[in-house]
Amino acid sequence: MKCTAPSRKLKERCPSVTTTLPVVKVESEGLPPFYVYRSEKGDYLVGDDVCTCKSFLIKIRELKPCKHICSRKFAPKDRTITVDLDDYTDILLSLVYEDRSLVLSLLIAKHRGEMSGEKEKKEEDY
Repeated sequence: MKCTAPSRKLKERCPSVTTTLPVVKVESEGLPPFYVYRSEKGDYLVGDDVCTCKSFLIKIRELKPCKHICSRKFAPKDRTITVDLDDYTDILLSLVYEDRSLVLSLLIAKHRGEMSGEKEKKEEDY
């Protein structure tokens, strides 16, 4: 399976691949990072050539990557969240057993708030 640079061919195979890819890299000190594709239907663990989505099992027979693998390969490098060991474990377990991680959702919301300047506004109010 191979995803090449974003092109018309890729968009034909993966029509939902856009410039705002919903892929987040989760890392913790001393542990291997993992990638999560977030969608309305659920969150999927995504690797270079493997994904936990149901369509992966169908596409693997055709040696084609699912859209989540394509998205992971072209995800911006700045979408990384560093977590402690407890959050790392909670996120992985909830993705495996529940297809959604509340902890990850909360961390992303907090991360977005810091990036959009909410943290600075709160400090200015005091």
